[in-house]
Amino acid sequence: MMDRPFRKAMAPCAQGCVCDSPFEEYYESCFAPDSHEYVFTGKGCVPVYKVDSDSEKAFLNNGVGYRFSPLDENTFDRPEVLPPTAYDTFCSDHFYEGCGADEQTYVDGNVTYQNLDPHSVTFTGQQTLKQLSVSMMGNTFRYYGKDYSQVSIFDDGYLCFGSMEAPIKFKNVGKPIEAHFGGGYPCFSFLQTGLGSTEGYMVKTCYKNRLEYGTWSADTTTFSLEKVPLDGNEYLPEPAFASVQVRLVFPNTIEVSYKEVPLALSAVIGPSDGMGQPDLYTDDPLPRVNLNA
Repeated sequence: MMDRPFRKAMAPCAQGCVCDSPFEEYYESCFAPDSHEYVFTGKGCVPVYKVDSDSEKAFLNNGVGYRFSPLDENTFDRPEVLPPTAYDTFCSDHFYEGCGADEQTYVDGNVTYQNLDPHSVTFTGQQTLKQLSVSMMGNTFRYYGKDYSQVSIFDDGYLCFGSMEAPIKFKNVGKPIEAHFGGGYPCFSFLQTGLGSTEGYMVKTCYKNRLEYGTWSADTTTFSLEKVPLDGNEYLPEPAFASVQVRLVFPNTIEVSYKEVPLALSAVIGPSDGMGQPDLYTDDPLPRVNLNA
């Protein structure tokens, strides 16, 4: 028998059957496919991945993304693979005109959506962070069971929630997995690696709202990094740039989408409560699907 962290799954009531609930809840090993017998540990999955193989980086370069949904208030479920269409072209292609006007409003079903003009912040060549509101409508974002109104974007490819009053421990310090889990704050690594150059780079912030039943609320907040150079890019034989977006999907889901991932990169992707590496964490490969199916 082997200990296994678990994930919660649901199966619908079979047609023709009478069930107490339309869905049956059951638990399965995080290690799938898994032919071994195991006992549940009472601990959930730890969907954190170190991206360092050429095949993983090539897969991300197809334009795919991942959706990280909470399993409960303490853990996240195994991420769902998203198709290339998940990349937000509005946030990527549009620029703030300085007038405050809405760049895009459209209706989908009974819901009206409003894409606000992207706003940009610039990271200089020094390690730093940019603290921003999670929404323009006053909505909070729920992460590891707590509601936050502010998020900090770090120049090394991750974001953290809450007030950054204590000294900040930057994560890209030689042991990326240990640093990812031990930052001291609830954070999400969307491409935690050495990013930037002496010239710095720009991050776009794109707020998207929704009007439903006469009430406006936050729908998504997207942070878009376009053609960001890797740290030490000037010493590489070929210039290496990364393009990635991380999106807060209200009230509690995070999506990350990739457009350009250089082979020279080694990065970490996934959530962390900042309280240290879990005992049963294993460095599993990124989930993949057949994009040609």
